[in-house]
Amino acid sequence: MNPEFMRGFADGMLRRQRVINVYDIETEINSGGMARVYRAKRASDGQRFAVKFPKKELRAIPGFRDRYLREGGLCRRVHQPFPHPHVIRLIDCNLSGIEEEFLVFELMVDSLLGRIAKGIGDDEKYRAILHASRGAQHLHSYGIIHRDIKPSNVLMARDGTYKLSDLGCAKEPGSGLNLTAGNTVGTYEYMPPEQRSPEAYADERSDIYALGATLHHLYFGAPPIYDRQRNIVTFSEKVNACDRRFFDLLVRMLHPVAARRFHSIESFIVEWQNLCAASVLKTPIVKPPPKGLSVGEAVVGGIAIGAAAVTLAAVLKALFGGKNSN
Repeated sequence: MNPEFMRGFADGMLRRQRVINVYDIETEINSGGMARVYRAKRASDGQRFAVKFPKKELRAIPGFRDRYLREGGLCRRVHQPFPHPHVIRLIDCNLSGIEEEFLVFELMVDSLLGRIAKGIGDDEKYRAILHASRGAQHLHSYGIIHRDIKPSNVLMARDGTYKLSDLGCAKEPGSGLNLTAGNTVGTYEYMPPEQRSPEAYADERSDIYALGATLHHLYFGAPPIYDRQRNIVTFSEKVNACDRRFFDLLVRMLHPVAARRFHSIESFIVEWQNLCAASVLKTPIVKPPPKGLSVGEAVVGGIAIGAAAVTLAAVLKALFGGKNSN
């Protein structure tokens, strides 16, 4: 990040000398490995926001306060000169060191993970993935890689708009800094192979994999399974009930080799909208395996699914049938 920008951001925050009693904390709404989030009411006007506090046991870690400063700076940066509708908006923060550090965000009503648990319709599934991908597209236009896209980080506003949240793991251009307190960046179940490697490499295609894992969770109830030893991504057997074009899309998002995925979020968005226009984005009805067939594994090019779900020939066609890499 531009050092001049960061200095200006930090100076502006320090001059404000915010103190914690500006916000009346009401109730905890989320807790993760790094922070706790509370619903709070602003004393001056009664408006409600989400206030994020770092966990106390992490505050003593060297550089942890800088992580908060950087997260706040990134959130402000991506909304300049105009706010983006699919990335969560930072409202305020306290990073002065006089009081406990906190970030204040617009208050959302639910997460995609919560919506999945309650039951979510096909139109809303389409909209959630479209909005999350547009949020990622906006971050990528700034050279920022999110690195932690998952259902709990895709939040829903009161008007039904979905927004990407939590830039605590984000990587910006030219920065090798790990913004987390430990060595792992992201959430294992949604991380692509390259992000789990010792080099921890990540680019736009890494976010595409995470978005694909989120899509898999949305339609099949859980993220796919990645086998590091065999470099295989295993899909749910429920793909048996999917339209072939939907399966092809998943293959191109979740391939263990980054070069075999969509090369950009833009190219995925085009395909996603085409699938919606073709009316194939319907929740699959799970079918039992045909009589006499046991559920084994068909493995081609790093993609594994139940043999009763898709034949080897179909997988070969899905992986190698199309020549267009867009």
